[in-house]
Amino acid sequence: ESLHRWKGVSVHYWNAWRDHASGSWTDTEAIGVIDYFRLTDGRRTQATQQRDSRSKFVWNRELVKSFQSGYLKPLDFGLYRSLKRPAARRAYRFLDKRFHHRPDWEFDLQTFACEKLGFSRNYDTGQLKARLHPAMSELEKVGFIQPVEYKKVRRKQWTIAIAKQQVKVKSLPP
Repeated sequence: ESLHRWKGVSVHYWNAWRDHASGSWTDTEAIGVIDYFRLTDGRRTQATQQRDSRSKFVWNRELVKSFQSGYLKPLDFGLYRSLKRPAARRAYRFLDKRFHHRPDWEFDLQTFACEKLGFSRNYDTGQLKARLHPAMSELEKVGFIQPVEYKKVRRKQWTIAIAKQQVKVKSLPP
């Protein structure tokens, strides 16, 4: 079922797809994710089985070129899998991409919690902070971020400041 869904996905870009090999941005482009797939279910007998009867899928050629040109950001999958809360996982993925550019960010609290992490838009500021706390604490405990700071901008508008935890380098003994 998932492969059927991915086969139907088209990704459309307007001045947003970067050709890493040439270092240039494209104008407007649309690509698919998977060009082809075949699933075998084992119902064939040995006598009727075709020579190449294994399941397979084929990535879109342009996507593969992007992969091969090095336009992939590595992810600490072990850390990701160790996170227990779905909100912590979503925050890790979102922030990890941002920290690639700079080590500290400030977001509108409502936008960060609702649009980036998927919390309900019906929550007020206090509820958002209470819902975010366990996820942010989990990211702090694994050493990914420093303790977050909330700042009131004006009535009913808050920001959340999040900074990447700096790796502590142990000094060598003399």
